[in-house]
Amino acid sequence: MKSKKIIKRKTKNRKTKSSVVFDETARAEFLTGFKKRKDERRKKAHEQIERKQKEEHKEWKRKRKELMVHRTKNHQSVPEDLEEMFSQSVEVKELPNHTITIVDMSDIDIAGCKGFHLGKNKFTEGNDPSSETGQVTLPRPEENKKALKRLDKKHLKNEHLQRKNLPHKHGHKHKHITKKVKIRSGNKKHGH
Repeated sequence: MKSKKIIKRKTKNRKTKSSVVFDETARAEFLTGFKKRKDERRKKAHEQIERKQKEEHKEWKRKRKELMVHRTKNHQSVPEDLEEMFSQSVEVKELPNHTITIVDMSDIDIAGCKGFHLGKNKFTEGNDPSSETGQVTLPRPEENKKALKRLDKKHLKNEHLQRKNLPHKHGHKHKHITKKVKIRSGNKKHGH
């Protein structure tokens, strides 16, 4: 007879084994966690966009402020022609209720150094301004045409910019598009 050998089995490792326990609340939290995490990501993205917009707005305000400071530094408060005018001939009349200041403005460029300047009156060579006839020659028609063209261009440019900056009526473009769609769909129905 054969001898029976008893094979010893390994002992179960009960200390480090993990057991699965079903927890309904943990399961519900896991399943609803997708939406929560997505909402958190949306909230963070929204906050980040708001933060970025605030920074851009601050930067825009800073640049605008710098531009205004730059403009005020470079802008002359009183044109040189006006300073000369006040120093040359000023006549002041005191009245009981108010004061009148009379200044000759014939030689002054009121629009500024870059603006439209009419200039001084021109006299013919044969005539002296102090002569009895006092004839004053007008600028040549070519000069008038050029000046008028410049003024027209400036006016048209300003008018175009004003129109461009006007707010558009809401829905105007949409109505136009829907009309086109209706016409097209109408053509298909009738077989045209």
